[in-house]
Amino acid sequence: MLVNYITVRYIPFHASVLVFSHKVRSTAGGFISYFTSPPWNSSPIPSIWQMPLQPDGGKEYTAITCGSLCVIFFLIVLATSGNIPSTAPWWDARRVHTHYWAHLEGTQAGSVFIMVSGAFYVVHSAALMREIQKVTEIDPIIADLPFASAAALFSAFMLAAIAISLLTFRDYGAELTQLLNDLLWMALILAGPIFLKRGFDQSCCSIVYALGSGIHMHHTGPIAWNGGLVFLPMMVFFGLQINADLWYV
Repeated sequence: MLVNYITVRYIPFHASVLVFSHKVRSTAGGFISYFTSPPWNSSPIPSIWQMPLQPDGGKEYTAITCGSLCVIFFLIVLATSGNIPSTAPWWDARRVHTHYWAHLEGTQAGSVFIMVSGAFYVVHSAALMREIQKVTEIDPIIADLPFASAAALFSAFMLAAIAISLLTFRDYGAELTQLLNDLLWMALILAGPIFLKRGFDQSCCSIVYALGSGIHMHHTGPIAWNGGLVFLPMMVFFGLQINADLWYV
């Protein structure tokens, strides 16, 4: 019975996951190819699903720039929702509730901006994957790492978007509003964009991101989500990491 269950349930599911992963990677490759090798002068104009990846064209810079757009839209989310500086984990439920309803329109707009920010990050990471693929004699898994990490981080962006959209969707009361705010910050900070690209990222950014791994245990102090070792350093190093790719590419 166990063998039949695994055969009927697990194997088809595993196969569907592989097919879905292949489709996602093919779509990203086609999207990047559309920017790097535009078919403006080709006749007939091929579909982006059919265009092969070109070795280079200089237009990958456009896709890499999406990383900077990701940072800009993320800052817009924080600004419009009144989270610069951020809400504090030691605030009581009534204060959190009052804060977000005082920033009603900005919080509602933030749910859209955070989804757009996550989408830009995926495009940015797909371009990084392409750049790494140009390195000869490199294990393919190294090239896949930035894109796989971006896919995982995009899930965190979506969770944060759902949380921020529900904050002011209707008045759930102070306690549930506080819960949604906690969920928002756990999704944004605990799921830091950690992946290996260069020595600078390994030695600096990864250490800074790791400082946010304990925010679920601290309401006050430098390791809380609004603490001096978490919020501002993570925002600064995330921006540096993203925009450094413009220089290297």
